[in-house]
Amino acid sequence: MENLNLIDIEELILSGNIVSAEKQIDDFLINHPNNPDLYYYKGLCILTTNKFTNSLEYFDKAIELDPKNNIKYKNSISNVYLKGGNTYYDLNDFDTANELYDKGLGFNNKSIECIFGKANISYKNGSYDECIKINNKILLINDAYTPSIFMIGACKQKLGNHSKAIEFYNKAIEISPKFLRAHIWLATLYLELDQFELSLATAKNAHMIDPDNIAIDKIIVSNYLKLEKFDNVLSYLDTNYLNYASSKSIPKFVYGLKTFIRDIKVIKDYDDSYLYNPLEKINTFKIDKNSQYNAVIDKVDNLITQIKINNNSKIKQFWNNYEFNDNSIVQNYFINFVSQYKNKYGSESDLFFDDLSNNLRVNFSIVHNVGEKLIKGQTNQYSLMNGLFFYSESLEEIYKDLEISLFYGDPSSSYCFDKNVSKIITVENVSLILFPGIFNFRILSKEEHDYVFGVINYLSIK
Repeated sequence: MENLNLIDIEELILSGNIVSAEKQIDDFLINHPNNPDLYYYKGLCILTTNKFTNSLEYFDKAIELDPKNNIKYKNSISNVYLKGGNTYYDLNDFDTANELYDKGLGFNNKSIECIFGKANISYKNGSYDECIKINNKILLINDAYTPSIFMIGACKQKLGNHSKAIEFYNKAIEISPKFLRAHIWLATLYLELDQFELSLATAKNAHMIDPDNIAIDKIIVSNYLKLEKFDNVLSYLDTNYLNYASSKSIPKFVYGLKTFIRDIKVIKDYDDSYLYNPLEKINTFKIDKNSQYNAVIDKVDNLITQIKINNNSKIKQFWNNYEFNDNSIVQNYFINFVSQYKNKYGSESDLFFDDLSNNLRVNFSIVHNVGEKLIKGQTNQYSLMNGLFFYSESLEEIYKDLEISLFYGDPSSSYCFDKNVSKIITVENVSLILFPGIFNFRILSKEEHDYVFGVINYLSIK
């Protein structure tokens, strides 16, 4: 077999300069068409692309030309099936992924990555004991393979063995101090177990690894809330978001927490009753269908006709935001309800809404729901008060199926305010629900319905 100096090609591939590497390989193949290393490197280049399956023919050609070194080529073929398995795994097609991992193991029975892929499938399918068994096989090959150590910890947590889960998470961190998932899952588990100081310390370590990770920020803030260190929450949010020169966008939960703490800090002798008894501040108004109401509906209908919805889209919710001020029809109509709301609660309302007045901005979102059973909504920045507006008499039967839940916390998933206060409200055919800006909402239905409703945010003047 002819010997060529292929160091330059190796360096190009290692540096990620695949285009230049392929060009040199193709040039060499013109004069050296029977060199197995060229086919091997050509296969490695194609393996980095979306057409990675095409690399198989080059690895097969390398084996044909150089059968004595077939282990090296077979390992690369195994990586082709590994990549294919990972692709189908990401598509949640676990059966096909499993078949491809098995094919990869047929070429390299010690491929840790293929074995780990099968372990991930077991975890996804809820077969936690099987997942542990597979990962233990990996540790027989490499006892310091951190992903397997972490995965065993995750399985132990799912099986309710929290002490073992903590042991494996800490072992993963000891071996790989920058293995972020272990830090996050350990901090979250400590939080679930009410071990707030340990959770906080672990989350702070994770923050040092990835300062821009919002999930870590939520864990840190949640611990401060549990420890009733509200000034620490404000300081942390200001330092990491509001006073931080960064291009990253400020997530809504930051403003929601600022609003929440603004309210509780005005209460003398704060206690947890505030968290659990603001439900009387939620009010439902039955709408009088007068001329002003009709003008608002006409305005909303006009906005809806301007919106083109792609019925073939996979998106089932379409939020379209409009801001009204300067005495617009919509603003005046919904501002009138602010006075009614404050009058109902008298001086007590100042505790929550001393900033509420007729001089506010009104942000109105038209929400199209196309068959989604669950709709989630969060506080809009420094929203003083929010509203849900249902205004179609023709949808009375649909409204009867809707269940609205108002509560503290992230409507998707969060440990902030995990002892959520919540209230379930029934929708009438024409109604407006007003509630404090510190609440978020979910709308749940048993059936798949198509309907439109409005979300109102009352915001302070810029």
